[in-house]
Amino acid sequence: MNADKEVQQKVKVVEKAEAELKAAKSAAEAAEKTADAAAKTAKAAEDAKNAAVKAEAEAEEKLSEKDRKKKVEAKAKAVPKLNPEEQDAVNADKAEAKKAAEQIQKDASSAKKDVEDAEANAEQAKVDKDSSVAIKVGEKEIEAKKEIKAKKIAE
Repeated sequence: MNADKEVQQKVKVVEKAEAELKAAKSAAEAAEKTADAAAKTAKAAEDAKNAAVKAEAEAEEKLSEKDRKKKVEAKAKAVPKLNPEEQDAVNADKAEAKKAAEQIQKDASSAKKDVEDAEANAEQAKVDKDSSVAIKVGEKEIEAKKEIKAKKIAE
């Protein structure tokens, strides 16, 4: 009876480890999707910026020298210089976005590590259960052999 309880306990441990593994895998998958989405968004923004710069450069190449000078002068006048507070705010926003992207990567990395740990725990629990079952089976076989031997001796 005690052996059966031990086996049942091992089975419960394996089931719990498998559930933890499943939860860790889904968390890792979600973190990976979030990181991928953030990376895609950043790449799309960079691509859009590059495309705009390229389009502007191509448009400037088509302009005559006189029109090009006018455009440069207009652009110089149109771009307002930021005061220190505004520049600080822009820099703070950039730093915050960078920190958020780094945190997403850290979360994805830790979720992946959690999955690996959960897989290792689940595998160890399965090995423990299997070995426990094998030991109990061996004990039962020994008991059965002793009983058979005792019956033969008694006859």
